[in-house]
Amino acid sequence: MTEFVFVSLKGRPLGQEILRKELEKSGISARLVSMDTLYNNIFDKGEMALSKRENVYKFREGVKSYLRLLRKSVGEPRFFGMTMFDTIGAKQTDFVVAQEIKKAFPNSTLIAGGPAFNSNPRGFLRESGADYAIRGEAEKSLVQLVKILSGKENGRIEKIPGIVYRGKRKIVATKAARLSLEEIRTAEFTYLKDGPVAITYTERGCPNACVFCTVPRKGNPAKIDEKTIIEGILALAKNPEIKTISLQDDQFFLDKERANRILDEIIRLGLNKRFAFDTQATVESLLKNGKADVQLIRKMKRAGIKGMAIGVEAFNNNMLRELKGGRYTKEQAIEVLKEIRKFGIYTENFMLAGGIETRARDFIESYYTALRLEQKGIAHFYPSVIVQANKGTAIHTRAEKENALATMNGRRVGAVKSGRTGTRMVLPKDEHLRALFVEKLRREKERVFTSADIPHIVKMAQNTKDPVALKYARKIQSMAGQREAGRNLIERIKGNLMERILEREMKKAGIVISRKSAQEFWKNPENSERITAEGEHLYQAYRKLFVRAHTQKGIPRLRTIQEMKKITGAGITYNYQMKGIRKTKLRAK
Repeated sequence: MTEFVFVSLKGRPLGQEILRKELEKSGISARLVSMDTLYNNIFDKGEMALSKRENVYKFREGVKSYLRLLRKSVGEPRFFGMTMFDTIGAKQTDFVVAQEIKKAFPNSTLIAGGPAFNSNPRGFLRESGADYAIRGEAEKSLVQLVKILSGKENGRIEKIPGIVYRGKRKIVATKAARLSLEEIRTAEFTYLKDGPVAITYTERGCPNACVFCTVPRKGNPAKIDEKTIIEGILALAKNPEIKTISLQDDQFFLDKERANRILDEIIRLGLNKRFAFDTQATVESLLKNGKADVQLIRKMKRAGIKGMAIGVEAFNNNMLRELKGGRYTKEQAIEVLKEIRKFGIYTENFMLAGGIETRARDFIESYYTALRLEQKGIAHFYPSVIVQANKGTAIHTRAEKENALATMNGRRVGAVKSGRTGTRMVLPKDEHLRALFVEKLRREKERVFTSADIPHIVKMAQNTKDPVALKYARKIQSMAGQREAGRNLIERIKGNLMERILEREMKKAGIVISRKSAQEFWKNPENSERITAEGEHLYQAYRKLFVRAHTQKGIPRLRTIQEMKKITGAGITYNYQMKGIRKTKLRAK
């Protein structure tokens, strides 16, 4: 029988796999299970879905069913483990799972961990219903706790680093657990297989301490021995199912000498031909003497890095000074992204809507720049989000003093009471931008600004009467108009392509073309399926080339337009006007 079962909501976290291996080394059988299919089916619409009671009810019922099935495969485990997050929706998801585990397995002990217990350990233990929690790096502490609770070892729980537990009168949290640099340096290579992807890491920690971040290990990262990393990748090469290696380090490129050595070994051993790699980075780690580090980016390409997640956060220097400590500028961020794009590396970039000192003109400049760069095909950006203020972060401390905290309903409030949990958003001082944030939260209980918010953003800029904000509002309106025109154009072309194929097939069959005969011809499933498949294929080819043309200039754009015409028979002018869409006989009739 499995003694310890780790439960997760989204995939299988690498941290849980590390802990599973530590338990197994100590003779404690452990297993990972995931509810990601259930979670994604119900909460696939993002944060708005979390606020709907019917979704939470459906999720709770789904968890109950899942746990009934789980019992058949694991029996009655002595322990359950969960990773909890200090993000929006914890009460609707993590807490629900914890509560249902305690109901379904009343004799089991639930031990939680994760970011939630780094920022607010007492509040999350009190409200989640977990029996114990561990904050910090849990490898040693979890093994100690499990051995003591199962009677395999004598000891006092309060002496274990990082333990959060219920004392006689209050919840007690011991000092956060932390492994030594040597323990991490000599750690074994650990990975988690997710389909064709192996997820792993080479170091822990981040030296930047951004004002909104709750990373547990702050300061210089603790690094695993480079030889161990390369040997681990070589071992993965023996598994034909693994095609991609995903490095989950926060700051893989910050220590450039180390990053270069690892990339050199990957190239020397031919691992760049065996695997595609993806990783994470920050803008400043890709700079050298204030400019994009082209030499490093070129080597990244040679080493097989295909994709990167980058915390750009903003394209405005006032915002970057507050949120990122001014470690790079808007201009440097754009330069880095352009250089990465030149080498064909795909990036996904995270954006924030602003901090306490963000002005309306700052927000709209950043918002427009991200839209523009994406339109040019330079990078992909996640929508800008209102900053969540977690307890213990610098921005939470300051926002509390400045009366700049709000609930997800947009109501201005103070900090969450001690020993309780709750979500707090950061509001800017700027009255116009603050009104935009509050309206967004009240209207949708959603903190993500998408293209659907453009009318509200433009209206805010108009209310400011600020010439800079108005300039960017006009640019956004123009861009939105172009995007809508582009969508309408390719939709018209899709219909035209279908009509052309239909006419051609009717001619082949010797049928006189008319709307009535076309309808009869289409009723035959064999005809309609064949025409639809070919039309969809041509449409996707056209759409791909259309998007490519938007990212080009001069001769390359003209060549792409010629290719569109050659493949599909329909093109566009250099300025994206319709061209080559002849009127079919069906349309004429």
